Amino acid sequence: MISGYIEHEGNLSQENDCWVGDNSLVYGRAYVFGNAQICNDSNVCGNAFVFANACILKEAFIWGDVQVFDHAQVTGYSRVCGNTIVNEAMIISDVCYINSSSQIYYSDGVTVVFDVYSNLIVNGTSHNIEHYKTLARLKLL
Repeated sequence: MISGYIEHEGNLSQENDCWVGDNSLVYGRAYVFGNAQICNDSNVCGNAFVFANACILKEAFIWGDVQVFDHAQVTGYSRVCGNTIVNEAMIISDVCYINSSSQIYYSDGVTVVFDVYSNLIVNGTSHNIEHYKTLARLKLL
């Protein structure tokens, strides 16, 4: 397996089975620990923390004060930045861009992203999209 690059030893824990591979980069004050995986030409930098079995895959880019954990995945050329938290086995994929103005919720197999401009992204199987639109409007009042 082709290894990745870390800027300094403080970027990657020496405990558990965390891994940076496949030409991925971890630099700045970013920290990977707790069985997390960074693979497939992905980048993690800034003050980002990736831990607790999280995976950053397929050219994803994480920067800023982002935390990705608890089996969450960021994949498929997606970008996550700012003060964003991605957790609870959420999957952010297919060229999503999530910044610090977003709030991410996971409920009943559906990931809902609200942002300050009342845009709404729903990922998952939902039979009641109007419910999430109503929540978005209420959240922004």
